[in-house]
Amino acid sequence: MKKAKVVLIFICIFFVFLFLQSCGFIPQKLCAPSNLEIIEVGPDHVILSWRDNTISEDGFEIFRKAVNEESFRKVGTVGMNSEVFEDLSVLPSRKYTYKIRAFKGGTFSDFSEPVDVVTLEPYPNPPEQLKVLDKTESSIKLTWLDRSNNEKGFRIFRSFDGERYDLLVELPMNTNIFEDRNLPPGTICHYYVTAFNDSGSSGKSNIIVVQTNEINDPPTNLKPLFPTNGSMKVNFTTVTLRWDVNDPNGDELIYDLYFGTDPIPPLKAKGLSVPQYVLSNLRPGTTYYWKIGVYDKHGNMVYGSIWTFKTKLNVPPSPPSDLRAVSVSSTEIELRWKDNSDNETGFEISRSSLSWTGYTKIGEVGENITVFRDSSLITGRQYCYKVRSKNEFGSSQWVGPVCAVAGGKDP
Repeated sequence: MKKAKVVLIFICIFFVFLFLQSCGFIPQKLCAPSNLEIIEVGPDHVILSWRDNTISEDGFEIFRKAVNEESFRKVGTVGMNSEVFEDLSVLPSRKYTYKIRAFKGGTFSDFSEPVDVVTLEPYPNPPEQLKVLDKTESSIKLTWLDRSNNEKGFRIFRSFDGERYDLLVELPMNTNIFEDRNLPPGTICHYYVTAFNDSGSSGKSNIIVVQTNEINDPPTNLKPLFPTNGSMKVNFTTVTLRWDVNDPNGDELIYDLYFGTDPIPPLKAKGLSVPQYVLSNLRPGTTYYWKIGVYDKHGNMVYGSIWTFKTKLNVPPSPPSDLRAVSVSSTEIELRWKDNSDNETGFEISRSSLSWTGYTKIGEVGENITVFRDSSLITGRQYCYKVRSKNEFGSSQWVGPVCAVAGGKDP
């Protein structure tokens, strides 16, 4: 019984001691924190953790010393029962030493064991000026500006709705071009790029929104308008080549002209925006060859056939032949002849009531026309005719005369 009383007395004394100590009547020795360690490090932060070995501390003080500093300096304070501190005042690629202590009022524990850490290299700078370099119905080619010299690579992120972005690809350092392939036509894609290294990722580049091209049909029905293929009497001083083409999608078209005297003509003009081209100072009596290449903004390109034309000779035309005059009514006589020239601009017709004299011009017809009808004649009267070809270099000899009686038989 006596022994039990002694134990009870000691228990009472112990609890009274704890009460007095907690109320500040009896000073308590602060125990130093232990197990100080680095739980996370980056280029711009260090996170410390430790074990709290004191019950009634007011908090903890954190001290730090850089490798080139002689003494520690306080870099932070946390409250009671704290066991974590994040230092956001560090610099990249620096070695630091940390130690901590508990405090209560003006009383301090011993310092913990120090711990060393080396912060990571800086994050890379974010890429800039992300833009589209090219696109087709199934691909989008991107390019950007590399603004860092310490990246380990680049990450391309893509979204189809502009909200959820997924990592598309990781690329090596110094890359600034990427082609996203196997996309459906008309697909809308959102992209951004980040640089990364062992420290982490940079910020995002600008976001761009791109749509792959819709399926596009090539131009069709390419044909010459002037000169038509095989033309034989084309002006050699100046000629305007004209052609026509149909584009099913209504795209703006660009043309390349191939032209020359070789049957496989060389490139004459590239990137024409209109379907015509003016040529001058061609050689007379010469065969020329030409073709057109046409392409749209989607890369569709079509080549036409090789077409030909021949320029006129720079001499007066040959005279016609086989001139005939036939009465076709009581007041009309029709003339016909054979065209023996490929450089005439037309034919002149003269008439007389006498076969050997007194001819005057009564009309003319254009090139390649070999018929003329003389109207409003007097029935029963004889009329005689001559015909010649002409061009800008002169006229041929007259052919004829031939005579006929209006409304009667040929004399």
